[in-house]
Amino acid sequence: MSLCASAEAHWIPPLENFLSSNGDVLSETVELMREAVSLSHPKSLAWNAIDVHEAMTADPDLGYCAAAFGYATYGENDRPYRLSFASFPGLRSPHEAGTMIGGAGVGLSAACVDRDLTTAFLGYLASEPAQSLLRRTTVNPHSPHVGPIP
Repeated sequence: MSLCASAEAHWIPPLENFLSSNGDVLSETVELMREAVSLSHPKSLAWNAIDVHEAMTADPDLGYCAAAFGYATYGENDRPYRLSFASFPGLRSPHEAGTMIGGAGVGLSAACVDRDLTTAFLGYLASEPAQSLLRRTTVNPHSPHVGPIP
């Protein structure tokens, strides 16, 4: 869907409407995905994001992954080959599509003592001021060993 959206294929419910109004973009997306798979490491279809990162930080021949959830710890100095992360590539210029993924790693535990306070904090994390602050952050706040984030 992120690739389709980058080519301005807008979601039109139900699915049948989306498919019938965006057939060309869907065909282009499927062809691009087939080409990407043909160029990928033979084992990569069985790998999750952590497997990809582990392989890339151990093997200098694995230089690029077009789409994986990024774990900043793989950019730290303790890795033989540090990773850096960029925007998800898209089908059309400017080729930085972004994704529909969001909020990963943030949640509210069922065992939370102060649900109202925690819910308020999660609301703040999703707010424009907090997101702007996070975008301006130049290092991983959890590790002083991480270099600048591109």
